[in-house]
Amino acid sequence: MGWAYENPQSRWAGPALSLKKPGSEEYRQTSDYRAVNAETETATGVMPILRFITKHTYIRKIEDGAPGLLDQDARQPSRKTNC
Repeated sequence: MGWAYENPQSRWAGPALSLKKPGSEEYRQTSDYRAVNAETETATGVMPILRFITKHTYIRKIEDGAPGLLDQDARQPSRKTNC
């Protein structure tokens, strides 16, 4: 059908399937990732509460030229070495 191309080097490739849309003569492309998902390790953890993070984080405007959330160097301790 020309929707997908084979990539034998990819570890995470899943077979592309074409399924007929219900009540129509058109097809839709889907992928079967069940084999890939069986090999994937589950990441366990807790999603952070963004309301808490943004409430307790100080952010300055970038236009002010002040260190803000995106300025990593301003928040890092100095790493002076005596070489």
